[in-house]
Amino acid sequence: NILIGLLKPDSGEAQVFGLDCWRDSLEIRRRVRVLHENPRYPSSFTGLRYLEHVAHLYGVSRPKVEAKEALREVGLFNFRDRAIKTYSAGMLQRLGLAQTLIGDPELVILDEPTANLDPLGRIELLEKIRRLRKEQGVNFLISTHILPELEKICNWVSIINEGIVVDQGSMRDLMKKYSGNIYR
Repeated sequence: NILIGLLKPDSGEAQVFGLDCWRDSLEIRRRVRVLHENPRYPSSFTGLRYLEHVAHLYGVSRPKVEAKEALREVGLFNFRDRAIKTYSAGMLQRLGLAQTLIGDPELVILDEPTANLDPLGRIELLEKIRRLRKEQGVNFLISTHILPELEKICNWVSIINEGIVVDQGSMRDLMKKYSGNIYR
């Protein structure tokens, strides 16, 4: 919430793209998309109608086309005309991911993206994230407590404790540094 300017930091400062998160929050929100841990959707909307609405909010020139493409990208195209209230937990997470792809963002922030998913759903969602990064160059900032999932898709990790970065580095380096401490 601080990174997109919804909350003002109690102290210190935060920047995204070299922009101050509080003063320049509108510009940051134009370039960043967020999937919160427990997103809420208008249950009577279909997936397609909802994403068209999101595309309109972002000023996308062809909202229906972009909404369909986002649904196709996350594997929900065949469910585009179903009411969101009929979607499973995994489908809701994929809808959230589709929402973050609207308008070609420079950065997507995912807060606990695999929460409430079964093991297969977790694997599928992580694979989609990995593929989007590799094939379309989408950059992700992922907040999670499930470290083995990060190992599959991340190349850089920051460890944060009570809002302070206590360590950061490549996944490989941090695994070497901390793996010996786990079983002591």
